[in-house]
Amino acid sequence: PLRLGLTLDDRLSAARAARDDLAAAGVHLLPIRHHSPACAAATARLIDEVRPAAILIEGPLHYDALLPDLQHPDTTPPVSVLTVRATDEGRTSSLFPLAEFSPEWVALRAGADLGIPTAFIDLDQPSRPELSRDDVVLQSERYLEQSRTIAELAARLGCRDHDELWDHLFELRGDEPAARLFDDVFAWSALARLDYEAEVLESEGSLRREACMLAELRSWRGRVDGPIVVVTGAFHTLA
Repeated sequence: PLRLGLTLDDRLSAARAARDDLAAAGVHLLPIRHHSPACAAATARLIDEVRPAAILIEGPLHYDALLPDLQHPDTTPPVSVLTVRATDEGRTSSLFPLAEFSPEWVALRAGADLGIPTAFIDLDQPSRPELSRDDVVLQSERYLEQSRTIAELAARLGCRDHDELWDHLFELRGDEPAARLFDDVFAWSALARLDYEAEVLESEGSLRREACMLAELRSWRGRVDGPIVVVTGAFHTLA
C-alpha cells in the first residue's frame, strides 16, 4: 500500500485513465526514451494517425528561435544544439543532440512536413540553476539509471542493466500500434518515477520543468483548434 491506501496497480490504472481522457480531448502525450528507434518509429506512426494541429517537444523554450534551421530541408542528422553560458565560476554548457532515430527529430520533421506549429516547451537554461554546475547533455536519463525498481526488474529478467532491459522490452518488438508501445513505455517509466520523492524532484528541478511544460501546453490549447501531440521524456509524462 502507498499513500492514500492505493496500490501501485491502483495508481497506474488511475494515471492511464487520466491519460486516455486527455487523448479523447485531443491531447496526446507521447512518453519517449531519448534516442530510441522504437519510440521514434512509434512517434511517426502516431503523428500520422492523429494529424495534429500542433506538436510540442521537451526542449528549452529559446530553441524556438532555431526552428527555421532545425526544420530546414538541408539540415540532416546527426545535429546538436550547444548552449554556452557564463556563470560565477566561469562557464557551463549544455548539449541537445539529435539523431535520425531521435523521437524529437522525428517530431520536428513531421511538424515541418505537415506545415503545423512546432514548439519547445521546457525551461530555458537560465531558469535551471542545476545546470550551472556541470556541462550536461539535456537528454540524460539519470532517473532510469538510479531507479531501484528498474534495476530489480532488470535482475529478475536476467538483464545486465536498465539499457539491456529496455532493449529486451521495447527495441526488439516488431511493428505494432503506436498506442500499445507508448502504453508500455508509460507503465515502465511510471514505475521508475514512483521511486522518487517529491522533495528530490523539487531539489533537482523536475517539478519546475514539468510546471513550465504544463503551462505551455495549456497556452497552446487556447491557440490551436485540433489535436496536440506532446513529446516528452517518459519520466515526465506521469507528472
